[in-house]
Amino acid sequence: MKPITPPDPARAALTLDGRRLSYLDSGGPGHPLLALHGHFSARAAPSPPLAQALLPRWRVVAPDRRAYGFSDRGPDFSREGCIADATALLTHLGLERPVVLGHSLGGVNAYQLATRHPGLLRALVIEGHTVHETTPDGFAATVSAFLDTLKG
Repeated sequence: MKPITPPDPARAALTLDGRRLSYLDSGGPGHPLLALHGHFSARAAPSPPLAQALLPRWRVVAPDRRAYGFSDRGPDFSREGCIADATALLTHLGLERPVVLGHSLGGVNAYQLATRHPGLLRALVIEGHTVHETTPDGFAATVSAFLDTLKG
């Protein structure tokens, strides 16, 4: 099977155990923010209002979960596998003490990442199911304001 070539130049991939873990990386010197998407999201990508509110102060990294977007299927879909993927990506990119923003199932994964790796993360932002869609500008402003309190 021929691999899919992602159209977005900000999209990259890490090879883990012979499989592709695709991710978006805004790059730059900003503070690291790992964005974990929910179960029903097709692929990882912060909403345009959120991305605009965070860049360039924050380096947003958003992986496609196993079998989502441009990532390959993993050997399983366990919580441990998702956390291992996120940890491997943070290590690969050299991101220290990122803020993790989790949407829906990504929020559960964020909680578990923080629980299993105490001290790895700087803070968690957990979003419910539709606030980023129903009030995207308000959500972006609220998240951005919270993140501004973490500087220093």
